[in-house]
Amino acid sequence: METICRKQSKNPNITGTDVAAFPIAFPPLPEQQKIAAILSTWDRAIELTEKLIAAKQKRKQALMQQLLTGKVRFAEFTQSNISDGRTAENVGIAMKDTKLPKHWTVVPLEEVGVFSSGGTPSKANEAYWKGDIPWISAKDLKSFFLRSSIDKITKDGARNGTRLVPEGSILILVRGMTLLKDVPIGVTTKPMTFNQDIRALCVHDEFDSHFIAYSLVSRKAQLLSLVNVAGHGTGRLATELLQSAPIRAPRSLSEQRKIAAFLSILGREIELDQSKMALLRKQKKGLMQQLLTGKVRVKVNADKVKV
Repeated sequence: METICRKQSKNPNITGTDVAAFPIAFPPLPEQQKIAAILSTWDRAIELTEKLIAAKQKRKQALMQQLLTGKVRFAEFTQSNISDGRTAENVGIAMKDTKLPKHWTVVPLEEVGVFSSGGTPSKANEAYWKGDIPWISAKDLKSFFLRSSIDKITKDGARNGTRLVPEGSILILVRGMTLLKDVPIGVTTKPMTFNQDIRALCVHDEFDSHFIAYSLVSRKAQLLSLVNVAGHGTGRLATELLQSAPIRAPRSLSEQRKIAAFLSILGREIELDQSKMALLRKQKKGLMQQLLTGKVRVKVNADKVKV
């Protein structure tokens, strides 16, 4: 056993003998069992929350596929889901499912809004950095709503080497290793700048930016199929291919907004559950540090923890 441990150790200076000699303090068996039971309660709560999040994410994905294609519509916008006979082919767009619901249209993404490129202010100029304007890069595209960034720039930085886009702009990663497995997409919640690996889409007034962003998110698999591999194994989503991606949308801006608002509510519910799970994990970690070191002791015949 000692030989196996020594071979498997990531640190060549630690042997099985060292591990075996490591001192472990432990309480009487009844208290050990009580501590284990307490930690197991947190484990079950975390497991149940994970399952709840997975179920809600699956439900949201299914609803996105229905609502963003017009297969399911809100009652106030139509009395029937029957198509009026128009198809995507009629308007020159190639799609697998060409049927369009009543009062919907399909257009290439380039007709939805205006694309712009970002950039990076000179890192050698300190006056450009550590300001209060978010500067989005791939590491910030982790959520649908973009509220902040790891790096920030100044007003001078925003005027030199990058581009400032307004609230409601859609940011899409078009270059990077991440594109080999995902196409990150987010919507700005305030004016923001972004780097050269990202394209921004500022939608026209007849479209709702959140609806368009959700439409793109729902079609990530198709967008991922457009990614090719550039030098050094970096993924690249060509702007011309992105611009030609077909987008289905209701002609009614109110219907677009209703769909986007409904999906946002589902998203917030999932975010709250994820925050709850993060808190449970943090609580469990804190309990382990306290209970497994004896800093906090438990009464074996009581349900409360005693400090």
